Amino acid sequence: MALVFHALSRGGCGFDQARVAAHHEYLRYSRRATELADATDNIGLQLAERAYIGYASVFAGTMDEGIATCVDTLERFPEDPGLGAEYTGYSPFLGTLNAQAWMLIRSGRLGEGTKVLDRAEKLAREYEDHEVLTWLQLAGVEADIVRADAAAARKHAEAAVNASDKSATPQSRQVGHMVFGAMHRLNESWDDAIEALENALQEAKTGANREFEAWSGAELAIALLARGDLERAEDVAQTAVDVARGQNSRCDEVRASLALAHTQIQRGDETEAQHEIERAARLYKDMDA
Repeated sequence: MALVFHALSRGGCGFDQARVAAHHEYLRYSRRATELADATDNIGLQLAERAYIGYASVFAGTMDEGIATCVDTLERFPEDPGLGAEYTGYSPFLGTLNAQAWMLIRSGRLGEGTKVLDRAEKLAREYEDHEVLTWLQLAGVEADIVRADAAAARKHAEAAVNASDKSATPQSRQVGHMVFGAMHRLNESWDDAIEALENALQEAKTGANREFEAWSGAELAIALLARGDLERAEDVAQTAVDVARGQNSRCDEVRASLALAHTQIQRGDETEAQHEIERAARLYKDMDA
């Protein structure tokens, strides 16, 4: 029964990371799948389902639950990058480390998150899991954005492109474009940022990492605004807000709302900008951050 539910919840019902419609549903199904896996003696399946809870928590913004689940998982299961990979297509152990690092960074615990990220990257390189290695650069570039560290972002972008080339999946290529675009934005190379982020957004819209559509759009809006394209920046930012709300992706709604507020400030609509900023602040507070 646990294996059947795993298959249905990840693909047969249209419910996986690439096609998820609402992240709170992703989290609910992942919790139930974990309960069923725990009723078996298949520790690979048990680990895989916990990795899904980790990622679902990243996207839904349930940071306390997600971090606690990752800590428990990493203590309970052996450090075996191959365990459970047949159920996920990547290493669930490395995926759990990735999710933990990501949530720590999104919660503002940059030092702790970077430490976990370094451990995960070392293991991913040793195990040659290029898919997870690509995703790790997303968490890394989030820290770079917070720190406004353009040099570190360049290193993460190079690593993302190299890993995505080796992984060669549509999902890893989309992530590579996202990280590359964020790096160019931090380096104020607006045309290069816009080109990479337009690719990332289009790839997300067509099915490669739909969960990153709002993030890609928010990054693109900021780059467009910096280049002076206010009309398009505002349209892209508003769409990113709508997508994030539809997916119940609270962290990306914060990101998109702030991008929209920047366009409204540029337009001179301070009342609407203040509304978006206050909403973003409430959302971030609600993310257990």
